[in-house]
Amino acid sequence: MRVFHFVSTKHAISNIENSWLKVATIKELNDPYEFYANFTSSGKPLDICHLNKVIEIFNGIVGFLCFSKCRNNPVQWAHYADKHKGLCLEFEVPNKFLIEMKYRNRPIDIEVSDKNWRQQFEEATKNKFQHWKYEEEYRMAVDLNEQEVTRQSGLLFMPFSDHLKLCKVYSGVNCNLSADEKKVLDKNNIDLVATEMSRTSYSITKTKQGNSNQQIKSS
Repeated sequence: MRVFHFVSTKHAISNIENSWLKVATIKELNDPYEFYANFTSSGKPLDICHLNKVIEIFNGIVGFLCFSKCRNNPVQWAHYADKHKGLCLEFEVPNKFLIEMKYRNRPIDIEVSDKNWRQQFEEATKNKFQHWKYEEEYRMAVDLNEQEVTRQSGLLFMPFSDHLKLCKVYSGVNCNLSADEKKVLDKNNIDLVATEMSRTSYSITKTKQGNSNQQIKSS
């Protein structure tokens, strides 16, 4: 499945140079309701500290690579690609490795006396508030103890591979790559596709030329 990762130019070029993608831990994700569920006992809400203990355990053993199914949404470009000055990386990822996020009006309730509460909590981790629906998000879970996970300066990275294959890169409508940044793409044989604002819809589309002919700023 083709999925898209929006990022600033600086971090995109670093990812491409190192052939890896940054792994987000649970606490680094930008939604405070990540991994949230309303734990109850006999129908009464438990203190939030019980949930925090569960989250703390997962925070140390699992991380995520976050993608979108859509590359055309101008809000995503604004929020995650440095106000359209960044890049969008297109990856090919096998469906079996992707988790499709679901969107709800309210958190899932979990009764701790229910023998299936663990399975319910796992399902809750795939749910977000409905106002995030514009992201059309898919995730790849990463076992932080895997040998292939690279640790550098306190950050975690997953190397590109057959199940995380970078296919092409799209430049934002306000993106101006330097000559050196362009060389990184050329060196790694990455197709760069320019984008423009659609005249008939709120959508970021490929330019008619296809390949990027954007201005290159001096290094």
